[in-house]
Amino acid sequence: MPLMKRLFVGISLGGLLLVGCSDGSSPNTSTSSSSGSGSGGFGGTGGSGGFGGTGGDGGLGGTGGDGGLGGGGGMGGGGAGGMGGVGGTGGMGGVGGAGGMGGAGGMGGAGGAGGMGGAGGAPACVVDGVVKPPEQCDDGNLVDGDGCDQDCTFSCVNPATDCPAAPPCQQSACIANHTCVTLADPAQNGTSCGPNAICKDGVCAAAVCGDGVVQNGEQCDFGAANGPNAGCEANCTFSCTKGPDSCPDAETCNGVESCTTVMSGANVGQKCMPGVQVLDCTACASGVCASGVCKASTCGDGCVDPTMGEQCEPPSTPLCDAMCKTVPSAMCGNAIREVGEDCDDGNQVNLDGCDGSCKFEQDLRSNYLVMQFGTDTFCGTVNQLGQAITAGVAGNQLQINIDQGISAGTTGFLAKMFGLASLVGVDDPSVEVGVVRGTPVAGAAYNGSSDLDWWYNTNTATLDASRNPLDKLAGNITGGVLQAGPGSMSLPLNFFPGNATLLRLSSAKFRVSVNAGSVPLVSNGTPPGHLASEHLNPALQSFASVGQKDATFSGLLCGNISARSLAQAPIPSEFLPGGQLACTQGYSAANSLLDVITSGCSISPFGFPIVAINATQPDEADPAAPVGGAGAPYKLTVNAQKVVASCTDKNNTAVNVSTCLDAAAYSSFFRFAMGRVILK
Repeated sequence: MPLMKRLFVGISLGGLLLVGCSDGSSPNTSTSSSSGSGSGGFGGTGGSGGFGGTGGDGGLGGTGGDGGLGGGGGMGGGGAGGMGGVGGTGGMGGVGGAGGMGGAGGMGGAGGAGGMGGAGGAPACVVDGVVKPPEQCDDGNLVDGDGCDQDCTFSCVNPATDCPAAPPCQQSACIANHTCVTLADPAQNGTSCGPNAICKDGVCAAAVCGDGVVQNGEQCDFGAANGPNAGCEANCTFSCTKGPDSCPDAETCNGVESCTTVMSGANVGQKCMPGVQVLDCTACASGVCASGVCKASTCGDGCVDPTMGEQCEPPSTPLCDAMCKTVPSAMCGNAIREVGEDCDDGNQVNLDGCDGSCKFEQDLRSNYLVMQFGTDTFCGTVNQLGQAITAGVAGNQLQINIDQGISAGTTGFLAKMFGLASLVGVDDPSVEVGVVRGTPVAGAAYNGSSDLDWWYNTNTATLDASRNPLDKLAGNITGGVLQAGPGSMSLPLNFFPGNATLLRLSSAKFRVSVNAGSVPLVSNGTPPGHLASEHLNPALQSFASVGQKDATFSGLLCGNISARSLAQAPIPSEFLPGGQLACTQGYSAANSLLDVITSGCSISPFGFPIVAINATQPDEADPAAPVGGAGAPYKLTVNAQKVVASCTDKNNTAVNVSTCLDAAAYSSFFRFAMGRVILK
């Protein structure tokens, strides 16, 4: 609404002229020389803001002395200015100005002569289409609810207090132009909005089955989830009843079903829940349970049903016949070769061709053994014993004696294999080689250099209570090569014709290639071959040998020979006076092989001195023997009879000679090959 300016002209009282403007501008004043006596009255308080009314007349001046300044008018809220106070004696007070629209309030009336009326306050809202502080808005009209009310405030800020109540299923809201609107209230969806009616997307609609709200006699309503055994059926009834329980069926093998309360959101339903399935092969009305179903029992169904006369399953196996009747139990030692057995000789004894578990015994014997006088990297480039012996003199004679011992069956070592993954020598990460001693069973055709599947009687001193070897070397088969050790073993060796010397090796190890397999020989009651009573599998094959009998492809055997075992070996007869290699040192039959090695042996064929054996001290120690003094290397000393009689340790301190002989050892190196035999 346009503003109307109204000019108020004051009455000249006592020489004071007041002019007021309704737009709130300051009035012009004119003052005369005379002044009223007494105090001037206070100007009246401005009216409320809003559309400004006409300013009130100024009050009359009070009687008396000079008029004082009129009191300040209150801030007009667009209303009329208050009347000026009555001046004192001396004239009428000036008329207060009217408050202008939106402007300052009217001026207070003048006091006594010369008194100034007070200024009126500014109104809070002047509706003129222009937003001025403290207005929130100003749309230039006096219409409420259109976004800006006539008091210049927003129509809608808080819908809860600024808007009328929304209809059912809806909610009030303030939109961007600060007006009230009603919108669909998602929170009321599915709630009742009247008899048999529910809110649905802002509309109060009639309730129906499937709308997710239980009404109109419905037991349940899962909405779109209604369906068979969902807890709520398509007709909004429970899928089952609890009293009585409608779920259990006639099938006993699938457990006992039960009607159970279920939830879909906040809605309650009831559905059949399965029971715990009965274990397969449980007896049921018509047979046995199988995967939750009662089926007729039959032989071969995997269930032993005594009511049908069954004793075992599955049929047609070694322990169960075709009619599901138990056959006599298979066992090792019943003289019947059964499934899983290589043989069955009617006992559970080891080392008789068929072991105590009815497995084939892979036994071997060294049928080729050559003492080496040099070194090899596999043996750590040490060979103290071999290098003490001159290869072309004493060495040749000693090897002749060894070869004769091999042929006679007195030299060499016997072994039994344990833990083989295959009898034909395929790769195996873990095997054991048990080393024993034995003698061949007499036979006219015996030749220890070619003794495939010959019988050997095992020395019981080398066996434990189960007739298994006491000495065992752990090993493996990799790439067709058997490697075992280090460990301890005994090696019977013929240094001279006749009985072999039993050498004790510590830190023994060997490496040898595994050769092709063959079917073991069958005996006619004498060696070689396996007896018919062993019931050996005729299709069985095992590797027939390891290593080749030559200097290139034979196996490597290393070990430290104890000084004690050399001391127990009599001096070879060739080294005694009158022998082929009679030593100039003049040894007697009282001397040992250790005495000769310690002092050496020189011979003088045709009057020319030749060293047959170099005087040599032990270079190793047996880790299993007690340590003598400060330990190896030990030094042996002979007496006047050239018998080893004393010993010193590495600090050259005397130690007990017996302890020294057990601890001191000579490194050695042999090449070998082995063939398959039968240990008894």
